[in-house]
Amino acid sequence: MTAFWGTLTYAEYRVPPDLGLWFLRASLFFAVWQAYSLYLFFAAFPERDYTLQFVQRYVLVPIVAMTSLLTLTPYVLDHVAQLAPNGSIASIKNGPAFLLFGIVSVTLVIWGLVVFFQKMNAVHGVARRPYVEIQIGTFLTFAFIITFNFILPAFFSVAIFVVFSSLFVFPFIAFASYAILRENLFNIKVIATSTLVFILAIISFSEIIFSDTLPLIFFRTSVFILILIFGINLIKSVIREVEQREKIQKLAEELEKTNERQEGLIHFIGHEVKGFLTKAAGTFASLSEGDFGTLPETMRPLVEHALAETRQGADSVATILKAANLKKGTVTYVKEPFDLKALVADAVDKEKMAAEKKGLALTLTADDAEYQMTGDRAQINDHVLRNLIDNSINY
Repeated sequence: MTAFWGTLTYAEYRVPPDLGLWFLRASLFFAVWQAYSLYLFFAAFPERDYTLQFVQRYVLVPIVAMTSLLTLTPYVLDHVAQLAPNGSIASIKNGPAFLLFGIVSVTLVIWGLVVFFQKMNAVHGVARRPYVEIQIGTFLTFAFIITFNFILPAFFSVAIFVVFSSLFVFPFIAFASYAILRENLFNIKVIATSTLVFILAIISFSEIIFSDTLPLIFFRTSVFILILIFGINLIKSVIREVEQREKIQKLAEELEKTNERQEGLIHFIGHEVKGFLTKAAGTFASLSEGDFGTLPETMRPLVEHALAETRQGADSVATILKAANLKKGTVTYVKEPFDLKALVADAVDKEKMAAEKKGLALTLTADDAEYQMTGDRAQINDHVLRNLIDNSINY
């Protein structure tokens, strides 16, 4: 909308007055939709997916459509009132609906700015950065427009810059584009395709403006329409491709989250099962060692077998948990001071029965000194001491 508005605004100073009036009306037509588009931009930013609300779709669109159509009639711009010495339009007699055009356009822009600043004030830190960038571009654009389109013509009779009004929008476009690209709110392929179509459309449209015969105008208009149709379809196809890739990416992210939830469930169940097996192994070990009284000889093989099976089950669960932790890269160690001699003595006592079953003697010789160290007591017991002793017994 801004591109068409700027092109027509520039062209109205390069054509005869009668044709220039129509160009000016056309530029006002796009100016209304430009204001509406600007309002929607402020309302949607920085959401990637935005659905028009009821008021935006069924109230504002009819108002904007009616106002834009009125701009093409004498109700907004009646006739050329005065010509400049060089033959260009110096002033135009406004129609009765010109005030409606001004109210609708200005209200949409102000409304969009209010919504934008409300959202900006609701965020802080890094999330506020793209808002500030767009705010800077908006300030520069309005400063240029007010200075060159209002202050200089009204107070200093300098109107030579009005023809370049479209250039004053570039600060807003630049800062908004930078914010959008850096925040990954729009795909670069879509932007590149849209830019190419835009350039082709502007070139073909400019050729229409400078055509001097009716057949040439008709031919170049046909080319312009074909470029628009082709360009719009091309942009839509690129957007569909980008949306499909985003869907695949979202699906991959959902699968990753599902895997994380499954791993979390495995950890939870694994820790619970390991806890139960450890308690059961402790109970069987106490029964085997006679902590609850002398164990009948008929029950001893059963208790010893249950102790061995329970320890093996606990080891299997620990292996599963360790593999899951290695996959996630979240292996953690609880490091604290402990007595290594006491830990070794406990490991030897628990493995003595397995050694005796193979006809081996497992003994511990240590002096009375303390063997304090800092480390993960459980990891050292399970993956160092018991591995060493079990391998010695088995092999």
